[in-house]
Amino acid sequence: MSTFKAVTLGGGRNIKSDGTTNIKIRVTHHQKIIYIATDLYIDPKQLDTKAGVIKSGKNKDFINLRIIDILQKYVKADIQLGDRRTYMTVNDIKNHLLNGKSSAQQI
Repeated sequence: MSTFKAVTLGGGRNIKSDGTTNIKIRVTHHQKIIYIATDLYIDPKQLDTKAGVIKSGKNKDFINLRIIDILQKYVKADIQLGDRRTYMTVNDIKNHLLNGKSSAQQI
């Protein structure tokens, strides 16, 4: 089974000029990692990196709800793959989550 967690990436190119950064969903499958961008932006200090939730800010409840919705959607899609998941790469998983299709669907 794949695992999913909300994260922010550090580094200059990931931080916008206003100091915010994009929340990404980290997908781990067969010990490989890939990221899926969301439409959510926060100050990186607002994220509880251990729990993967927003710990402060005026929109924290809304953003946490959105994160939970995205994670639940991805976990459900991953579970529905069943045994096909075994033969899929992390890129296949990402493609399936974003587009509803993958190269492993014929298996």
